[in-house]
Amino acid sequence: MLTIDELDERLTVYHDDDRWRRITLPMLRELGARKVAEAVGISERRARDLLKGRAMPHVKHRMTMDYYSSIFDTDSMGTPVSAANRRLR
Repeated sequence: MLTIDELDERLTVYHDDDRWRRITLPMLRELGARKVAEAVGISERRARDLLKGRAMPHVKHRMTMDYYSSIFDTDSMGTPVSAANRRLR
C-alpha cells in the first residue's frame, strides 16, 4: 500500500509551456497575415498557414514572431502599437 508521500513522488505533472499557441499565435492573428509576412520575411501564404495552425514556423522565424508578438499589439484599427504605448492609453 502506498502512503500519500510515496504517491506524490509517483505523480507526473505536465506544465503548459507552449507560449506559441497560448500567447504568440493569438497576438499575431490580430496583426494579420500580410503584416506578419512582411515583418518576418516570409510569403503571405506561408504566414496564413502558420496563423491558422496548419504549419509550425522554422526556428529562426518563430524567434522573430515571438519577438514581434512581445513588443507589438494592435489598436482597434489593426495598426501595430507598442505594448508600452498601449499602457499609456
